[in-house]
Amino acid sequence: METYQRKMNHNRDEYRKLRWKQHRIQVTGLFDAVFSKKAFVDKVAIVGAGNCDDLDIEYLATKCNSIYLFDIDMESMEKGTANLPERTREKIQLIEIDVTGLDKVDFDHHLSSMLNRGETAKGIIRYLKDTENRLGQLSERVFANYYNDFDIVATSAIYTQLFYNWVRSCKPLSEKRCRRDEEWNFGCKG
Repeated sequence: METYQRKMNHNRDEYRKLRWKQHRIQVTGLFDAVFSKKAFVDKVAIVGAGNCDDLDIEYLATKCNSIYLFDIDMESMEKGTANLPERTREKIQLIEIDVTGLDKVDFDHHLSSMLNRGETAKGIIRYLKDTENRLGQLSERVFANYYNDFDIVATSAIYTQLFYNWVRSCKPLSEKRCRRDEEWNFGCKG
């Protein structure tokens, strides 16, 4: 998962920031709603910061004393913040951390193996629920040093990254599976 996330973060073209402008405006609107209750806070945490191009960090820096960016890919966070004004960079702390915990439970390998061997939907759902329980326990340990430290905690579209590679690679598997097992409906028509 870590290798995949790095590849996704580094596989960005120079126009991505421009294409994400409207998204950044919408995210800023969400932060505006939060800051309407309290105009200035001490600490903000952004979980899954990645390239830092899908939110307006300069704007956030005007609303707080410090910003903590959490991501598995330190290099991308460093590149994403390198060209920010110095007054903004001075407020930023970069924290390299696997915010999902999926690498720790070898999720990629287990799910891929299940799909490759044609596991039933019931088996996969059971595995996903078990993984959810394990990740809940893991996240408490991973973030133990940071609980109650922040005034605002926001996640940065992590869900779009988590299963992107499986969605792309599972279509042929799901079509094959649909022909063999009506219980498996992912990608099936009708």
